[in-house]
Amino acid sequence: MSVAVDRHAAALARDGWCVFGRALEPAVIAGIEADLEPRFAATPLCQGDFYGERTRRFGSLLTRSAAIERLAMHPLILEIVELMLLPWCERIALNLTQAIEIHPGALPQPPHRDQDMWQGPIITTDRRTYHLQLESTATTAMSALSWTYPQDELRAIKRAADQHRAATPVASGLAVEQLNFGYAITGDRPNWRPLRAFDDGRQTFIEFPPSLAVGEAPPLFVVGPKGDAQLVNYRVSGRFYVVDRLFDAAELRLGEKKQAVVRITRGGDAGRPNRRRAS
Repeated sequence: MSVAVDRHAAALARDGWCVFGRALEPAVIAGIEADLEPRFAATPLCQGDFYGERTRRFGSLLTRSAAIERLAMHPLILEIVELMLLPWCERIALNLTQAIEIHPGALPQPPHRDQDMWQGPIITTDRRTYHLQLESTATTAMSALSWTYPQDELRAIKRAADQHRAATPVASGLAVEQLNFGYAITGDRPNWRPLRAFDDGRQTFIEFPPSLAVGEAPPLFVVGPKGDAQLVNYRVSGRFYVVDRLFDAAELRLGEKKQAVVRITRGGDAGRPNRRRAS
């Protein structure tokens, strides 16, 4: 780690900001200024002392000048950021890029920590800390404030959908006494190897482990008496393959150079539940 990284990281930790010059060649900086000039011209002055009434500012700089990436991905910046953040997180995301143009007569805007500039209340949750800026008006009032986390809502929707799929029967009208579990599963042992196979005399059901949902699913081939394999139509219902026919032998095959092959062989009525006649 360089001396410059240590020095700037120490300033960032102490003051909340750091500045280093000559990051890029003057010609590159001039090009960035030229790229941003039309946007500055189209941006109105800010309102209020907080943002500066003689100040123009806008974000999304990576979409406005290709050379901004050289600043955002500057090796020194990345080293400082990694030193400060990586002990506390697994990955780093860019939060904001902003261009600021301060006009004559504007109030001073020295470098600062963001929380030092917020004059509103601070709300601390188990996720993060929120700094609120409150403005009073003569005509409206806010009696409550709330927010949600979209990712939590998406996870809840997915969890409910998964539970619904798990509770949905693989097929309707199946009679337990008619099910035949007399199938042998042999061959390779990939993580998608079926748990069991059975039929109801009309359809064949192949049950897979939950890992089938997180990887590539193998196609099913019916093997004829002469060993020839033919791709067969089937549909997926949760963790099951449902085949609208019976077969004596079939194979699940996946891969190219090193193909995993699992064979499913029907063994007659050996797996059918015993039925007793009432006398």
